[in-house]
This record gives sequence, C-alpha cells and structure tokens, in this order.
Amino acid sequence: MSPLVEVVRTEPHITVLRLQRPERLNAISFELVTELHDTFDAIASDVDCKVVILTGAGRAFCAGLDLKDFGTPPQQGEHRHMPLASTPRPSCPISRCVCATSRR
Repeated sequence: MSPLVEVVRTEPHITVLRLQRPERLNAISFELVTELHDTFDAIASDVDCKVVILTGAGRAFCAGLDLKDFGTPPQQGEHRHMPLASTPRPSCPISRCVCATSRR
C-alpha cells in the first residue's frame, strides 16, 4: 500500500505534505487521519522544520470526509491519538482562525 501522505523537504526548513488520494479528491478517511497524525508527530520533533505546507495531489486539495470509503475507526487505545476511554479529554474554546491563500 502506498503512503497516503507524501512528505517532501523542498527547501531548508520547509516541508510539504501532500495528501495522496487523488482518485477520491483527497477525501478524508480514518486511515488518512491516522497517517496525518503520525506525520505531524514526526515533523513536530524535527527542529529544523519551520514551515509546513499542506496540499493535495490531483485537482482537489480535499473534498472533506469520504462518505463512500471512510474506513474503520481505530478502537480506543489502538492508536496513540485515540486514547483509552478512561483518559480525560481536554476541552478548549473554539477560537477564530484566519487563513490566507495566494496563487503564484
């Protein structure tokens, strides 16, 4: 199985993450989310990386949740980002986020 997230170091301090499900318009599946978590963990421990660019292969960045093939959610405790039921879950207020894009 090919990776669902391609990681490319394009320049010093810049890492590009490319979602690799172009046949599904990079729609989110549980497997993709798991791989994204693992990839972000690896990048977070890379002190050399200062910028992460998230993009998608093909003609779409991401179509949202894959309603036809979203996969099977991991059981609690099966993945480190899916905690056991007894693990307290932090809560935080939703804050406003501004995202700007530009075309080159």
